[in-house]
Parts: sequence; C-alpha cells; structure tokens
Amino acid sequence: MSDWGWGEYDWVCAICDNGGDILSCRGSCLRSFHATPDPTLYCETLNFTQAQVQEMNSFLCDNCLYKKHQCYACGILGSSAKSDQEVFICGSSDCGLHYHPNCVSKLLYPKDEAKAGKLVEKIKEGGKFECPRHLCDICRGLENKKNNDLQFAICRRCPISYHRRCLPRDILFEDKDEDNLQRAWDDLLRDGILIYCMKHKIEKDLGTPMRNHLQFPPGNCKWRPKKEVFNSNHQPPVKNQHRIAQTGGPRVLSYGEKQRALESASAAEARLTRSCFPQISEKTQNNMRALLENESSSVTIEKVRTNLKIPSMYHNSQRQTIESISEREVKETVESAIAAWAKLRNHGNIEEAKALCSPDTLSKICDWRTKLSVYLAPFIHGSRYTSFGRHFTKVDKLMEIVDKLHWYVQDGDTVVDFCCGSNDFSILMRDKLSSVGKKCFFKNFDLQQPKNDFNFEKRDWMTVEPHELPDGDQLIMGLNPPFGVKAALANIHRSSP
Repeated sequence: MSDWGWGEYDWVCAICDNGGDILSCRGSCLRSFHATPDPTLYCETLNFTQAQVQEMNSFLCDNCLYKKHQCYACGILGSSAKSDQEVFICGSSDCGLHYHPNCVSKLLYPKDEAKAGKLVEKIKEGGKFECPRHLCDICRGLENKKNNDLQFAICRRCPISYHRRCLPRDILFEDKDEDNLQRAWDDLLRDGILIYCMKHKIEKDLGTPMRNHLQFPPGNCKWRPKKEVFNSNHQPPVKNQHRIAQTGGPRVLSYGEKQRALESASAAEARLTRSCFPQISEKTQNNMRALLENESSSVTIEKVRTNLKIPSMYHNSQRQTIESISEREVKETVESAIAAWAKLRNHGNIEEAKALCSPDTLSKICDWRTKLSVYLAPFIHGSRYTSFGRHFTKVDKLMEIVDKLHWYVQDGDTVVDFCCGSNDFSILMRDKLSSVGKKCFFKNFDLQQPKNDFNFEKRDWMTVEPHELPDGDQLIMGLNPPFGVKAALANIHRSSP
C-alpha cells in the first residue's frame, strides 16, 4: 500500500482532497478525481457524465495525456515528454510527483550547492531521485508503515512529510477555535495522515487551503473540466453554503460546518428530551412484524451481490487485472526496482532502497511476472529481448511458402494472417502477387504492434467475426503452424500439398 491509497493510486480527490466515488488516472501522476457532478459533493469535479465514465476503459488526466505536469515544488507547468523534458518524476514507484531538477535539488540540498548541482546533472541524464516527500521534515528519517509512530503525515499542497511522532503540535486534528483550525485527518488515507502544513492558510468555508493548486495544459483538451476553476482568480464559495458529505468515503468539514452541525445536534437532542414516543396499537405492531418478516424473506444472495457491486468508476480504474495493467506501470515499476537494487549495490541501506521500491511493489512485480511474462520481458531483458517472448517463422521459410502458395491465389482474394507476428507474410505475398499481376486484399491481426504495420489491426484474432471476412472461395487464411523440435513440424507443414 502506498502513500496514495488503493495500491499506488490516490485515496482522495486531487481537487477537493475528499474521498468518495473517485476515478483514478492511469498515467504517471497516480491522482484520483471526483468524475461526475453531484449535488452532495462540494467539489468542482471533472464534469464527466455517467455515460462517459461507463465508456472509459481507462482514464488519463490532461496532464498525463499531453505529458505536461506541474512541478510539485514551484507549481509551474512543464513538459514531461522525453523529447523536451522539463519536469522529471520522482523515482519512487508509488509517488507520481514531478519536479524541475533545480527545484528538487534545492529542496534536498538547501545548504550544499555542490551536491545540488551534481543532482541536477544526474536527473537531466536520466538518473533516479527520491523527492523530499519520502523524508521526515524533522528527523530526516524514512517511513515505516508497519510502525504506527513512523507512518507519514503527508501535506497535500507541498512536498513535506512528518513522522506521526514528529508532527508539529500546531497541526491540529480538530478545531481549537476560529483561528486554529483542523489541519490533520487520520481517516482519509490508509496507513498515514492527510495534513496541510503550516505554510498553507486554511479557508474556514472550505476546510482546506484555496483550491487553486492544480493546472492543466491550456487549449481544447479532450478530458478538460468544463469549468475553468483552477486559476489564481478562484474565489472561495459563499459563506455558509450548505454542503453534505458524499457517500462512499470520509470528507473534510470546515469550521463553520462543524459549528452548525453541533448546534443542529444540540437542538435535536433538546427536542427529543421534551417529546415522548407515540403509543403503538397492537394491530400496528402486528403489521410491522409482518412487514419485517416479508422483507427479510425477500433478501437473496443475488440482491446482496447487486447491492455490493463495485461502481463503474472504481471498477475501471482500480482493478489490478491483466486488462488494466498499463505499459507505463510496468516500465516505471521495474525501473524503480532496478534503481533500488543499484542503491544497495552502491552500499546504500535497505530503508533507502525501500523508499524507491517497497516490498509491496516487489510483490506486485512477481505477480505481474507470472501473469505478464511476455509483456515484462522487454523491460527485464532490454535489447537482448526483441520478440516479446514469441518466435516467428524465418523469412526464408515464408518465401518458400509464398512461392508455392501464390499460384492458387486469384484476383480479388483476401489474404488473412491471424497471429501475424512480425507481419512479414502479407508483405511477401503482396510483392509476389504484384509481380505476376494479381491484385488482392490483406488483413493482419495480432495482440502486439509489429514494426511493419501493413494492413495491420491490433486485435485478438479470436474476436474476428465471419461477416468481416469474404466467402470461403475468396479467402486465404494464414496461421503459424506448430514448430516442433528444430522446426520439424513447420517443415512438414510447408512441404504438405
């Protein structure tokens, strides 16, 4: 479990810092957002409709979609694309924060310009770094989630963290008075505390600092919120505006809300003590018993499963299945493990390595390796692994097949190569048929994108429907035969009439 919540994703909305039904970005930022407008939410949300959320296979925020992220130190938007990179992501696999090299170096080495300069060069050359959020601001120690005192209290507005035992007394867990408001919540994050450090003024009507902390790329972005709310001119809401906590998770209450809630509770208690319960007749009691019996007998396991069904916005973004594991997650997680191993080899201690790659992350890699050995191979083996775990028929063998097959092909036929691999077969067939004056159509399917994309569709060939293909007498289908030892079975297949 990371600082951020479900697996590596944020437990709370990046806009309002409250929990509830949230949609997690599958990009590098690891943030979550309230997706749809809801009158019970006091949050601007992403302004999606429920239909849009249902249609999403995965969600990317504008920052990840356009590779422009904010520096978490200075707040300025910068490119995170490799071609013109300005901000770089923290090396910890469960962090997701981006920084300018100069900004993070000054935070890590405020009194040592030489070390700060070396770190800047290291980052620009692609070296990994751990941002200040992974060190206690008081004792400079690392986090230990298994020890309650050493769990982190994490500021939601700047890269400051404290051990629970090091938390300054000014950061209160409840309102003291109108000038000393709550800044810490122990029930919003798992194995950690959500805080706003003393650098940030708490707005009484929000219960949080001003919510002008997010910037998205300018322009007409695909998933941009409809309302322009993340700017320096954002004003706090009207005082005493009624707000109700959303279902599904805790939320921050402002000082004014708490006072009104206490007053309402006191008034309700006073009314209750002055009133008396009405007398219920025997007939009414019998009717109530019958109603309860009927209702209890109608409860079935199917109804329970329906009621406990995961909301779609959780379902699409939180499940850790083969379908939802992205290449970005695999690449960055494996790179974090490699960086942690490099730190140990360079005589770093185990806690420093854990800050880069936690035991949970290692367990996740082992699980992925079992499920996704083919997909992990390029990241584990690098340039030594070029075929994603698959082995294709050699081109010279394909040419022999083409030489024998092309005589049977007629004008207008369709050549379909299922599991096309490197997609060489269709190219060879096209060239051969063109040389003898035959014009044909081609369709090629596979789960991996080949370098040669001639008439290629990235798709599971088992999903191809009969109506998508021509009739049998105009259809030539190719499937890789079983290879056998030293391709013996493939040679037999090639030689067959």
